[in-house]
Amino acid sequence: MSVDDAAAVVLSLFVYRVKDFLVLAGCGLLAKDNLDAAGERLQKALEQLQIAVDGLLKKAEHGLSGSARELTALRGERERVGEALTEMKQKYADLQAVTEVVSSRLEIASSKVRTLLDR
Repeated sequence: MSVDDAAAVVLSLFVYRVKDFLVLAGCGLLAKDNLDAAGERLQKALEQLQIAVDGLLKKAEHGLSGSARELTALRGERERVGEALTEMKQKYADLQAVTEVVSSRLEIASSKVRTLLDR
């Protein structure tokens, strides 16, 4: 059950109890003792609502703090991966430059060998 569903259930229970209390009190059908009992039931319902709301808030706060920690960890990981990618791009560029130099030298050496062999 989601936090919103639980809150809706608790709220509807509270509204239902308050309606009952108001209808009975408004009709004058309650004697003083019954009115006191209804007041006590209302007080208990309010306490239960407060407990439920506190629990839902704690659960929501816990979920949000977990999400914040996870987001921070993901941002750190993204930064590390970005740094590694930048480093790999630089190494690739360095290797490409070395490959061009080696290729050029091999072509020159190959040309000199052909010249020597042609004589």
